[in-house]
Amino acid sequence: MKKLLIIVILFMVSGSFNPVAAAEKLQISVDNANVRSKPEMKSEIVLKAGKGDIFTLVSKEGDWYKILIPAEPGSRASEGYIRSGLCEIINGEEIQTAIRKEPVSSRPAKKSKVIPASASEKLFSGYYAKFGLQTSPKTSGFGNRWLLDLGRDWGINPFLAVGLELQPYFHHSSNEAFSMNTMGANLFVNAKGGVNIGRFVEKLKFLTPYAGIGLGGAFASSSSKLGEDKFSSSDFNFAWHLMFGFEVVLKNLSVILEIQTVKISVPELAPDQAQHFLMIGVRF
Repeated sequence: MKKLLIIVILFMVSGSFNPVAAAEKLQISVDNANVRSKPEMKSEIVLKAGKGDIFTLVSKEGDWYKILIPAEPGSRASEGYIRSGLCEIINGEEIQTAIRKEPVSSRPAKKSKVIPASASEKLFSGYYAKFGLQTSPKTSGFGNRWLLDLGRDWGINPFLAVGLELQPYFHHSSNEAFSMNTMGANLFVNAKGGVNIGRFVEKLKFLTPYAGIGLGGAFASSSSKLGEDKFSSSDFNFAWHLMFGFEVVLKNLSVILEIQTVKISVPELAPDQAQHFLMIGVRF
């Protein structure tokens, strides 16, 4: 008799237990909500949720909720973050009501859209600044053997980026009888190809080797003084450069290490002499 009573009690308890209500749930309260990989507005979007979508709440981190993302083909993460102002916590009864409710004479609610890896990944994008020293030849180069780079890249896909790069410089040289000041700039349109090593080794996802080429022009203006005589000149020539390097992604920026070769086509100095620079910089 006691065994029968215990069985009846266990059956009643298990029948009244609602697994859906056991964990807190969130319901999206806006038409379009971005679920991100980190609790930051700049982080990658891994899911686009629609109004009425329901997710399981994992934890709260400041103004962000950490949620579970349903396993779907193409999903890039099992967890994500959403801002608290885009959703609301609902209880078990509200969940059941939301599931049973069918909209009348209205369009069906949007389904969450998973962002495929191929659509959201990019090689790299953003502004950067680099500084380099000339390694060869040993003669004076840009800025008296140094080079400054300022540029911008736009990622097209996981393997390709295009961009613009400006190399301004100023060079002064003088002795007892002669002095010369040169101001110039090289401007390039770049194409870069590379790959994030994290596609093959998860622990190395911070590392992206790349190579690139840029075509453009070189402008220089110089003023010279020899005794009491003064001279000035300006010229524009075709230029190109090659680059080989890699980026190391830190928390909020990337460190760039690069070897760059620059050639400027000066007809009176043919054949053109390549200048090689070892560069270090940051992308932000």
